[in-house]
Amino acid sequence: MQIVGIDILRWIEVVVAVIATIVVAQIASSVSGRVLRKTALPDDSKKKLKAAMQYIVYAIGSVLIIVFLAFDIIGAIISLGVLGLGVSFVLGGFVSSLISGMMVVLDKDFKVGDEIRVAAFQGKIVKISLRKIILDTGTGEKVSVPSAFLLNNPVAIRRTETRAS
Repeated sequence: MQIVGIDILRWIEVVVAVIATIVVAQIASSVSGRVLRKTALPDDSKKKLKAAMQYIVYAIGSVLIIVFLAFDIIGAIISLGVLGLGVSFVLGGFVSSLISGMMVVLDKDFKVGDEIRVAAFQGKIVKISLRKIILDTGTGEKVSVPSAFLLNNPVAIRRTETRAS
């Protein structure tokens, strides 16, 4: 059915797809929020992961809608492949840092208050996040050590208190 040269049914399908994407993103965000509440991750990391889940669903929904609207499906797939390759180059370091941070946080090898030495950096841990650990060197300086750096180098840990593992 067309009105003024516009295929109304096609646009209704697109609107339904957009609404479905929003609903699925909200559900995914809610479910990931419930799952993350049961983990030992810091609150700011939980919020970031929950938002990331929502953005991933939005991205997948957007790609599907673009493919649906594309007249030349082969050209759309090739374009999306090139776009995906470009995005992977741009986000490669970020994703690596995020995964490294998750491994550091979940391993629980050290905690806030412990003193560590990694390569040329030494100090007391004042903050642990997914991307980095902040060290207080004791000289008034704070050092930000990326999580990936911690995983790729030996770390000496001096506990500030004894704790059961």
